[in-house]
Amino acid sequence: MSDGLFDRLFGPLTYRTITGYGIIPNKDSAVLQATHTVMALNGAVFIAWQVAQRGNPKLLNVLEKHFTASSNNWQRGRYWTLLTSAFSHRSSQHISGNFMALQTFGRALSWIPGVGLLHFVSLTLGSAIAGSAAWLWQKRRAVGTVAQGRILRNGSMVYSLGVGSNVQEMMLGASGLVAGAGAAATCLMTFAEMDIMPVPFPVPLWMVTVGYAAWDTYMLRAKTSQIAHAAHLGGVLFGIAYYLVFLRKLGNGGVWRFLMEKLR
Repeated sequence: MSDGLFDRLFGPLTYRTITGYGIIPNKDSAVLQATHTVMALNGAVFIAWQVAQRGNPKLLNVLEKHFTASSNNWQRGRYWTLLTSAFSHRSSQHISGNFMALQTFGRALSWIPGVGLLHFVSLTLGSAIAGSAAWLWQKRRAVGTVAQGRILRNGSMVYSLGVGSNVQEMMLGASGLVAGAGAAATCLMTFAEMDIMPVPFPVPLWMVTVGYAAWDTYMLRAKTSQIAHAAHLGGVLFGIAYYLVFLRKLGNGGVWRFLMEKLR
């Protein structure tokens, strides 16, 4: 799918200032192609969810077992769901929001010399797994028994399956993956500016990332929230760690170089 089509579908890149962060890549960039591949895989699973929820209980059972993260799936040895749940969305609002963010951060990372396909794949898949693991760690006391009956809330990242005391929570969505990519992009392009609706002025990328992380931390123990805040934070921490280990010398050095110069 062409880069121009993604721009028309999900909006133009929101970075206002790119000076010092490399050049805008062409549509054949390996990182951009990988970004669109991740989006296409998410789209395929999203379509499967729509079919399943319209009267296909067998497919619904497959998706719940293999494309959601839950204590039950973990206890039953379905460890791959730490990754596959990040390619799974049930609602159009959820997937479109993650698509817009992933397109933005994927292109931003493709601007950095040295951030190639291997780094992008390692970063995004690692962030996905870290996000799911962080959410499961937070929910380690959740009941893992599946009972009859469903409580499905469209648009949520976390939904419930079961009734009464046997309700178990399931998590799905690419937000942990996106959060990791965003954290790494922030570390590499710390002072890049973003246009965020409806804010009437550009906002530094570091401020956006810190703001979201602070909100997720504040909401971490909120009992009424259906957002997997722990998954976001797990992705952010992995993205920062990946930057510190593998990416801090790329481009203009980002936040690492800035801090080292300030400490001299």
